[in-house]
Amino acid sequence: MKIYDNFLSKKDCKEIIKFHKEWFARELPSQVKKYHNQTEILNIEGLMCWSKVLRQFYSKLIETIRKYNKKLYISHSEIVRWPTNVEQEAHHDFDFNPYTCIMYLNHDYEGGQTFIKKELIQPKTGRMILFKGNKIKHGVCKITKGVRYTIPVWWDSL
Repeated sequence: MKIYDNFLSKKDCKEIIKFHKEWFARELPSQVKKYHNQTEILNIEGLMCWSKVLRQFYSKLIETIRKYNKKLYISHSEIVRWPTNVEQEAHHDFDFNPYTCIMYLNHDYEGGQTFIKKELIQPKTGRMILFKGNKIKHGVCKITKGVRYTIPVWWDSL
């Protein structure tokens, strides 16, 4: 597992959260906007053209990950709003997505740590973690107070 602190600036994180709030309130097709286990999900690929900060984030993400492994490319990415009392049980990602990364857009909530195996990763605004999501069990502890925003990204390999 790799941890990248300050991958996104606090300003960019706030702008992405604002983007989620504004766009999730709109009527959008199900390929772009969906609910899953009480979370509110926006597909980044379907909305990137509407946000300069998302395009910049995407470019920086690809550049950073290519330094780690040149054969990786983005399979899918989302902006996710996690309300109070939501959690995600331990799971593996799909076999065709060997790597997963998670960006934390805020940390002004309680609970909501990511667990990877038995290690708890504390959310920190702007932090990104990268790990082998299809090999390592991981999940999210219950959010006990506030709202958690993240960007999960699943990678595929050439």
